[in-house]
Amino acid sequence: MFAFVSEDKFAAAGPAAAAVLRHRATDPEIKDGAWSFDRGTASSDGRSSAWAKFSHVSEEGWYRDMLSIVANEHKGGWTVTHTIVRAKNA
Repeated sequence: MFAFVSEDKFAAAGPAAAAVLRHRATDPEIKDGAWSFDRGTASSDGRSSAWAKFSHVSEEGWYRDMLSIVANEHKGGWTVTHTIVRAKNA
């Protein structure tokens, strides 16, 4: 696995990373959010899997919502899922 702190370098890591970023740009639940890339990992071959974490300031303006997206190659296609952890007021 290779680790990335730059979205540009993550994007160049291969098809798995591209699937993660495509999901962020096209999924109806998350595409309109102002998600900033925090970090990511990609398999050594760049083809079989990738994971990335994104964040943005919550609507309340004090906390950060977190988004994780995982892409895994499966039978010649991609299984891509995401999880959102919404900020909670303390």
